[in-house]
Amino acid sequence: MKQKLHLFICTLMLLPILIGCPRNEQKKAAREIYQNNMDLNFKDCYNITFNSLQFDLPKKFNNIDYIDVCSNGKECKTYGIDELNLYFGISEIKANELSNIHYLTKINNSLEAIQYDAVGKRTKSIGSNTKVSEVVKFKHKLPIIYQSLIEPFVKRYTFESDYSSIYFVATIQKNNQFFVIQFCGKADKMNYFLDDFETILSSIK
Repeated sequence: MKQKLHLFICTLMLLPILIGCPRNEQKKAAREIYQNNMDLNFKDCYNITFNSLQFDLPKKFNNIDYIDVCSNGKECKTYGIDELNLYFGISEIKANELSNIHYLTKINNSLEAIQYDAVGKRTKSIGSNTKVSEVVKFKHKLPIIYQSLIEPFVKRYTFESDYSSIYFVATIQKNNQFFVIQFCGKADKMNYFLDDFETILSSIK
């Protein structure tokens, strides 16, 4: 009886540690990024295949099923670093959705139409006061364009922190397939991550 009681007490003592492990890993990942001057480590990457598209993503990101950061595309894969509120999502635009996008946007160029649709839906979801950058044509062997979206945070009190968010939204064409990548987080961190976003885009094949 004493042995069972001792085992039960030990289990109770270990439970918070076991439950806390994933969060501790997230804290460790966040701390390492801060110590690395807010640069992601691309020497330690997953090589991710999403349908026919391949790209590199730092291993600090975890596969996340409970958040969907895609604004269009029925199939969405999301990765993130929860402690930094940093999320990365990729979706494929299927032929039937592309047809509908052409009809609604009245834009003939598929790459531009999908980008317009993705940015429009993202803007609608985060607020009409969102600031959208000009389209950037990214230099790559595949056609890639992207834009930055800033969701301003309106402070009600002077002591409030700035909770503005930034979204990087890119559309990629590979043969007859189209993909949308969205990389988002709080503005105070995302300002450091544009070069990392472009590194991810550069790795696409």
